[in-house]
Amino acid sequence: MKLLRFGLLVSLMFLSITMVSPQQRGNAAAMSAEIVWEAPRNISNSPDKTSTDPFLLPDPTGKVHLFWAEKVGAIEGNQPDTLMYTEWNGVNWRRPIDLFFSPDTSGTPIIAYPHALIDGTGRIHLFWMAQPNFPKYTLFYSSAMATNAYNALEWTPERRLVDDLTGTKYSFSVQLRGPDEIHLVFARVQQGFNPPEERTVSYMKSIDNGETWSKSIDIITFNNINKGASDTRIALGGNDHIYATWTEWGESGNGQRIWFSRSLDNGKNWEKPLILSERIQNEYERDWPNLTVLEEDKIVVMWEGGWRAYRHAQYSEDAGESWSSPVDTFPWLIGENGFVEFVLDSNGTIYAFLAQRLREGVEMDLSGSSEEGLWYSTWDGDKRWQEPILANGLNAMINPKVAIFGGNQIMAVWYAPPTYEIITMFGTIQNAPPTKIVSWPEATAAPIVSLPTQSIVTPTQTEPKSSGGVGINSPGETNQVVQLSSTSGLIIGILSVLVFFGSVIIIKKLIQNKL
Repeated sequence: MKLLRFGLLVSLMFLSITMVSPQQRGNAAAMSAEIVWEAPRNISNSPDKTSTDPFLLPDPTGKVHLFWAEKVGAIEGNQPDTLMYTEWNGVNWRRPIDLFFSPDTSGTPIIAYPHALIDGTGRIHLFWMAQPNFPKYTLFYSSAMATNAYNALEWTPERRLVDDLTGTKYSFSVQLRGPDEIHLVFARVQQGFNPPEERTVSYMKSIDNGETWSKSIDIITFNNINKGASDTRIALGGNDHIYATWTEWGESGNGQRIWFSRSLDNGKNWEKPLILSERIQNEYERDWPNLTVLEEDKIVVMWEGGWRAYRHAQYSEDAGESWSSPVDTFPWLIGENGFVEFVLDSNGTIYAFLAQRLREGVEMDLSGSSEEGLWYSTWDGDKRWQEPILANGLNAMINPKVAIFGGNQIMAVWYAPPTYEIITMFGTIQNAPPTKIVSWPEATAAPIVSLPTQSIVTPTQTEPKSSGGVGINSPGETNQVVQLSSTSGLIIGILSVLVFFGSVIIIKKLIQNKL
């Protein structure tokens, strides 16, 4: 009961931070956000191994959790096979550790696209894709209390949620509503020229924090075996509204259409999807859609494409019933480098972060060693975004992720060619006030989950891997995890028994002497 009350308190704090009113957002819209950035840091330090797909999870205690996929195993090739983790303590990143490993004995050794949520009790819900049954991909799930996340042994055994994912890029997305609801959209049915059935975009949810899941509902079915979906994104609105968007691809491999659908009853039923935009003749593509709720019924979907890799936005004023035409939102930027990331600070200011370069013919005196950089803009109301600002110079990057925590602290992460390292960058929003830091209740041991044998893949744990990165705690830190072998555990168990019986004998003699 005490944990429940604390969870409700933290949930209310989340709401106070993120669910600002439309009027508050309108008042914050005119504020120009000044961000002071620190130098980028290399977190993975794996120049001979690929590190990709970073994901940031802010924590109301002031921490930030970071997950990514990395090549660790000895099998030939450079496909990431290990799910890595570290956490930010307010000053430094801790030494990275591995949480889950995909060995060659469990199919194709691949791990990709980690995504995580944190609920009001402080439990982290972690999702990722792997391929134990080629050519199908599987969506895996595990959880741990945030206070114990740095101990790989505290994560629950990995579970298979869906066994027939398409496996295209970023083809699942999750969101948390209230204290215990997790909502999931995903692209299903394998890639290739001869799929066993037509591909779909589907939805399922859990109403008990991931313990059980509903049957999946198909939002759309592609009636052509050469078509499918990628870049599925989900957002939650008020009044039990759920919004989803995705890319449709065809034989060329490039995105052909941007789709949108909604549920007005918290996922029970989904409306017929709408085509927001479609590739015309020799245009480049339609791809990388993301969406957010700007005001009560006002939604934006921002995607990349058109004649070239431009950023377009489309707006709905009626919760997705109708949509505006596409708007070339940042007309002097260009580039296909991932999603636009939407985040919210303590003032209620909405930010759009995106990796772009200058369009040809645009002259600007910029410093850095690359053509692209991380740009950000703030929402100015109506259909306007302020002129984008370059964050800390030009840096090579792919698909950056951004999180705001503590109300005015910001963390960005990306993976960078040519060596594919995980790079982070910390900043402070100067005109946003900090929010109150909370403490999670003392964590208990991870719950034991009883599942059918076929739904559990036994995780393979390896020793935490030193990264030696700038700003990461040294290998001699006092709070690092020590993992014991089974032999060590047996010896300790025997010694414990001997100590127990020795104590009993000593106590018995003392009592006899006293009597």
